[in-house]
Formats: sequence, structure tokens, C-alpha cells
Amino acid sequence: YIALGMTKRILGQNGSAEFALIKAVELYPRSLQAHEELALLYLSQDKDDQAINQYKVLLSHHPGYPEAFLSIAQIYFDQSKFSEALQASEAAIRILIARGKPKRTADARLLAGRCYLKLGIPKTAIKYFKANKKQMGQQGVYYYYLGLAYFKDGNKTKANDNLLEAQNRGYTI
Repeated sequence: YIALGMTKRILGQNGSAEFALIKAVELYPRSLQAHEELALLYLSQDKDDQAINQYKVLLSHHPGYPEAFLSIAQIYFDQSKFSEALQASEAAIRILIARGKPKRTADARLLAGRCYLKLGIPKTAIKYFKANKKQMGQQGVYYYYLGLAYFKDGNKTKANDNLLEAQNRGYTI
């Protein structure tokens, strides 16, 4: 049922895909793939609340699965629910650090930092973006958000320096 649901989802046959994936979840309630595919199907249909619920069910079986936390965080961020997004991204960060996954940790930290910016807490955002710059410094995106955080914190000099560095590293502002 999982393979059938995935195939139907890819083909855009959402009704058939949903039927197959719900059946897969019923037959294999601990299947990470079945839950994640069903959540992705809901996302593709802009059924964000159903996707979040499906990720939460997945997490009830696999509480250490960081990708579900990251997906929930991104959905909440896109809905401008920044506190909820922050909570989910912080959970992902804890798991990813413990597992030694620097790139995915940086992704989760970037999202958390963006949440702190949206919540009007630039000093904490700066800490997150600095950690990313230290860990993954080659990418201009980290300099961009660090510059933005410094700007929102009132430090125009550091903001300008980081925004220029972001451009030098190929990030389009």
C-alpha cells in the first residue's frame, strides 16, 4: 500500500493515494514511511493541519525523528505561527546535535533563528546565526540572516559587513 500510495501521489491521483496511504497506516501503524508519505500528500493538497497531525502521529511512534519536527516547524513558520515553529525547530536541533548531523542542525538552527527574528528577539537570532556561520561558514545565506539580525538589533555596522559578505558569497539580496 505504501508503494501504491507513493505512485498515486506522484501521478497526482490524490484520492487513490490517500486511500492507499491511509490503508498503509492502518496496516503498519509504526511505519515511518507510510506516515510521512501521507503527510506529504496532505501538504501537496495544502491541507496543512492534516499534515501536522500526521507528523504528530508519526512522532508518537518515532519521537526521535527530526525530519518530522522540521516539517512541522516549516509548516507553522509558513502559517506565521512562529512560537509553534520555534518549539518544533528547537526539538529538531536537540535531536540533530545528539546525532552529529551538522548540515541538518544548521537547517533547523536557521529556521529557529528566523523564528526569533519574527518574534522580535534579534539577540537570540544572532546567536543562532553565528553558530551556523561558525559551523557552515561557506554559505552566504548564514551571513544574510546574521546581517538582518544585526540590523534588527540596531547594529548597522555589523549588519552591513555581514550583508556585504553574503553578497560576496553569492547570496542575492
